[in-house]
Formats: sequence, C-alpha cells, structure tokens
Amino acid sequence: MDDISDYEDILKDELRPSKGNKNKNSYDSNKKSRKIENQINKLIVMKEELEEKMSSLENIDNFQLLEELSNKYNDIKKEISDLENEWIDNSS
Repeated sequence: MDDISDYEDILKDELRPSKGNKNKNSYDSNKKSRKIENQINKLIVMKEELEEKMSSLENIDNFQLLEELSNKYNDIKKEISDLENEWIDNSS
C-alpha cells in the first residue's frame, strides 16, 4: 500500500497544472504518462497479491511454488521499475 501512496504523491507533484498554453506534444505526453501510470498500478496490485501468496501458511512448505512466485515477483518489480523510469523520462 505504501508503494501506491508514494506513487500517488509523486503523480500529484508531477501533474500539477502548469501555467501557459498546452500543445499537442504535452497532451500526447500526458496521455502516455497516464497509460504508464495505469500499467504501474496494475503491476503493483499483482505484486501485492504475490506477496500475500508467498506469505500464506499453506504455501510456506511448497518450495517449488515459492520459487515460481518469487521469480514472478522479481519480474514484476523489475517491470515496475522500468515503467517508473519511462514515466519519469516521459514527464521531463
């Protein structure tokens, strides 16, 4: 949950309305940023679900399942990080 609230704080700072004229490039940039934000939010939910599954008592003894979940978790974390970097580059 901290990931989402931290991310929302960053978004609020970055997406404050700017003074001046907006042009098509800023519209396209904002549209792309929103798309990236949606992808990040979906991945954060998936990551949290995996955390719950990994910490579940019924899965704690199944090492093969834990390894698979851990690999998925790491992949999602990397994808979130990549998307965050893309979002930062896009909003600059």
